Amino acid sequence: MYKATPAQIRLILLLQLVVTLGMSAVALAFGDVYGKSALAGGIIATLANAWFAKKAFRNPTEQDPKQVLSIVYSAEISKVILTLLLFVAAIRFMRQLHIITLVSTYFICTLIPWLSVLVSDGKLNWRAKNVR
Repeated sequence: MYKATPAQIRLILLLQLVVTLGMSAVALAFGDVYGKSALAGGIIATLANAWFAKKAFRNPTEQDPKQVLSIVYSAEISKVILTLLLFVAAIRFMRQLHIITLVSTYFICTLIPWLSVLVSDGKLNWRAKNVR
């Protein structure tokens, strides 16, 4: 099984936070509601991915492929549930919210782990080393 290193996980989460802050700053130029909505969307994506990483990569030992698949599935299901709860909380408790900005920032931040693998210089590109 491929094992993401803590440094790789931290880098991806840091990239998500940087993109969140950047998008929030740009959105803030259009108004407070847009800035706060962008910040909430990025935080939702980052927290959900941090949760997934913690659950999926917590055991450093080699395991049976069925057990690995089970761990990844349960981590993904719990990530989806957490994401839904965070969206409900944002919609419920934010007084003013621009839903398109919230969801757009969420989706862009969610793409960062995928894009980081495609554009990495080999440090994050585990596919070339692990898939034959």
